[in-house]
Amino acid sequence: MFFYILANRTLIGFVIGVSPFRMHRAFHGIMMGTIVGLPFAAGCLLEQNNLETALAAVVLGAVYGLIVELFTTVVSKATAYRRRVLKT
Repeated sequence: MFFYILANRTLIGFVIGVSPFRMHRAFHGIMMGTIVGLPFAAGCLLEQNNLETALAAVVLGAVYGLIVELFTTVVSKATAYRRRVLKT
């Protein structure tokens, strides 16, 4: 379970980093954290009487996505890579 959580949180960071969506950073982090955390929550629902864990997985995925997004844009001052389109 620990390695699955670690992989999930790593995947959230990767998805936030490569996401092409341009929106407010707080909403972007929350959205990406929730989307990536949904399969983990679905896995939690496979066990009986585990609804609280599934809800916590979704909420904490959103919180972790927000933390990653704010850390990358505010603390490390990373900017989004802008692709240039070559005109032919």
